[in-house]
Amino acid sequence: MSNAAGTAALPDEAKTIRKLQMRLIPFLFLLSRSLKRNPHLLALVAGLILVMRLLDLLWMITPNFTGEHFHVSWMDIVAPLAMGGLWLAVFGWQLNRRALVPINDPQFEGVLQQAHSHSGHSVV
Repeated sequence: MSNAAGTAALPDEAKTIRKLQMRLIPFLFLLSRSLKRNPHLLALVAGLILVMRLLDLLWMITPNFTGEHFHVSWMDIVAPLAMGGLWLAVFGWQLNRRALVPINDPQFEGVLQQAHSHSGHSVV
């Protein structure tokens, strides 16, 4: 009684709850201006979104279990971590090969001076 999407066995209430968890709750969090200005809270919301997405993928991919025989393999945890680690390694490698500051931009110093005079903060 399962289909390729894995949602046929879910009642309508469970589908609604999944939709709320995946879309509405992060949207409501990100409406707050103070949350978006705090990097630690923003990172927490981003982590929450990633964890909910991983749980959603686990729910969709894992075949329906029979009775009490629900089994989570070690690969269910290691595979997403390995893919994320591989992505971060390639991202870091690419980041080291490129300059983060536009070195040969003729307007760069003027922009730094303008930003420094308006904000009162030092530019790193």
